[in-house]
Amino acid sequence: MLDWPTAKLGGGALSEQRLHRSLSTYLNLMRVAAALVVFLYHASYPSITDGVLHHFGYLANDMVMAFFVLSGFVIAYVADSGEDEPATFIKARLARLYSVALPALALTVLADSIGRSLNPDLYDSSSFQGSHPIARLLANAAFLNQVWFLNVRPFSNGPYWSIGYEFWYYMLFACAHFLRGRSRIIGVAALCCAVGPKILLLFPIWLLGVITYRLSRQTGDQPLLGAALFLLSLAAYAALWHFHYRSQVDDRVDAFFHALDLQMSFQLFSKYVVGLAVAMNILGFSMMQRLVDFGHAGRPIQWLAGMTFSIYLFHYPLLHLFAAILPVAIDPRVRAFLLIGLVLGMIALLAAVTERQKKSARLLVDRTWTVATRIIATWQRAYRAS
Repeated sequence: MLDWPTAKLGGGALSEQRLHRSLSTYLNLMRVAAALVVFLYHASYPSITDGVLHHFGYLANDMVMAFFVLSGFVIAYVADSGEDEPATFIKARLARLYSVALPALALTVLADSIGRSLNPDLYDSSSFQGSHPIARLLANAAFLNQVWFLNVRPFSNGPYWSIGYEFWYYMLFACAHFLRGRSRIIGVAALCCAVGPKILLLFPIWLLGVITYRLSRQTGDQPLLGAALFLLSLAAYAALWHFHYRSQVDDRVDAFFHALDLQMSFQLFSKYVVGLAVAMNILGFSMMQRLVDFGHAGRPIQWLAGMTFSIYLFHYPLLHLFAAILPVAIDPRVRAFLLIGLVLGMIALLAAVTERQKKSARLLVDRTWTVATRIIATWQRAYRAS
């Protein structure tokens, strides 16, 4: 995922106030690359672009693991540098998620309604789930879509699944970071029981980001060791692709957890290796960051990073919508080019009123939080009086 908060309430890209500029830019670059790979992977589906684009295989799932590590890194950063109160932390997370998640759900409903009326065959059982629409929307809006053995897809928006993991990782982190003693143990244990094994199986990958941030604060400048870690991470990922045991080991590990109905937590071996490689890559770069200067490229990278959450949550329903709209009679390569351009252009417009407008979302969350706090306080007083 996907969430990319800042220590201040400013833009969507990583704040450079307490991170070196080159590390901030590099993390933003990773984020942009991961979002675009996921987008191109889904655009390569034969039902979308008739097989014109190269199929990206495992890359999409690998990029989601990269998002998890990046998210853990940034959450640890903001908790360390600005959001040091539990209420502040939780409100910031809700504002960040809902600024894009709720528009994404609304967009999905609208896009699917139009697309299905134009080309219903495009929305088969593998790309669309529409039963019990109200309950489906509520489950996804409350981030309950993946707890235990649920897999509640919001209509055509398949990538939304990871938000149902990320939110609970934030809450687990908040319990472990802000609570103390017995309250911490009870809070973490209660959340683990609430979310179930499927989400917890990928939690260590997210925690790698937290560990990487804390290690980066301790290691300092060690260019030679950093370069070695950086290159080793690339070699580890290349080896995962080069050798043919990836699928075999994944199948054996997944078979071991077969009774748990892993769903989106499948291919565990590959996901853990990718998570380790991404963590090593970030740590290695942080140790040699002062030797790297992105120059004037930093600003455009930061601008692009400011809409990657929108790319991730908006692209799939928009791909189906424009695939249903564009005529199939035109040249497949021209059609694929138009499709990608239209979707990215629409996302850029939508990001201007969602991801880049988090201040409005934060104000709404603040007001809702205040009202909810007052209601709870009133109930408590009434209960004590009785």
